[in-house]
Amino acid sequence: MINFIQKIALSWYQVFDATGLMFDNIKQQSKVIRYIIYLLFPLAAYFFFFYMANIIDLQHSQIATEYPIFAFFLFKIGKVIFWAIVVLSSFIATYESIIDLNVAKIVKEKKEQIRYVKKHKLQWWRLRNMSLLLRLIVYTFMYFILLQFLQFFTTNALMQMHLNFTEIEDEYRVFLSQISIIYFISVGIIEFLVNRVRKQKG
Repeated sequence: MINFIQKIALSWYQVFDATGLMFDNIKQQSKVIRYIIYLLFPLAAYFFFFYMANIIDLQHSQIATEYPIFAFFLFKIGKVIFWAIVVLSSFIATYESIIDLNVAKIVKEKKEQIRYVKKHKLQWWRLRNMSLLLRLIVYTFMYFILLQFLQFFTTNALMQMHLNFTEIEDEYRVFLSQISIIYFISVGIIEFLVNRVRKQKG
């Protein structure tokens, strides 16, 4: 029976190490070397992206002067991505929990289970298994969540930069319209792909 940590390790393997190259090389090392790799990998990710962030430095760029709200969003999103990458890279340490398992066999069995589930449409929450009406409800709900998210961050940005909404109203409206256009184009692409998959599955 696979425990929770091993499930994380297998997911990490399938997403970030699909060829198994990293896992196979780590497996060949001694326990001490493996633990050093587990420590150095997230540290290397942290210092690399910290260095890149200092090079870009959105907070003191021309963009921040001309488009403060846009720059604030980019800075916050970049910060979230930065820490997400560092945290995800630290998950390589979970490899130790599957180091003695037949990972190739487990992954193969998992893929067969996924194929069976997809073939019999057992995942009701997937867009391709939903009706058009339900998909439209999902898209509308996600758009509402996106608007609330943007409003929250805009309010937060105004407080931190000591600005009034009237000072950035035009910029905010342009920014909101651009985000909305990107969202609806994305929805159109997703719908196209969903319908293509549904036709292929018959």
